[in-house]
Amino acid sequence: MEGTVNLKALFISWWYKEGQFKILNYIKHYFAYIYDMFSIKICLTTLFAVWRNDTATAAYGSSLDVRYQAFLMRQVSRLIGSTIKSVVIFVYLLVAFGSLIFFGLFLIIWLAFPAVIVLLFLVGLGYLVGVL
Repeated sequence: MEGTVNLKALFISWWYKEGQFKILNYIKHYFAYIYDMFSIKICLTTLFAVWRNDTATAAYGSSLDVRYQAFLMRQVSRLIGSTIKSVVIFVYLLVAFGSLIFFGLFLIIWLAFPAVIVLLFLVGLGYLVGVL
């Protein structure tokens, strides 16, 4: 029986080694993708910047009333920008947390799946034989 391959050993080796690494690599890339998709780095670095560079400026030498209006418009634009970016960050955290739970459950099921199949086979065999 030289040259034969033990398929069970190969399957178990792949399932718990190579397959596991491929899934973990996929999860890592998924989290990098959603981090980039939600532009978290940009949102955090420009959290209090004006929204879409929508600024109002007062001309040099203009009245105090015009300068005050421009100042208020810039502050309102900052408030709108920070609110929208905060909502984006919050949605990202929800998606990331939900994904973390999903992938955690997926990994638990992935690890337990071969044992569950063997256990179900033995239970079925027990019913056929009449032991159970």
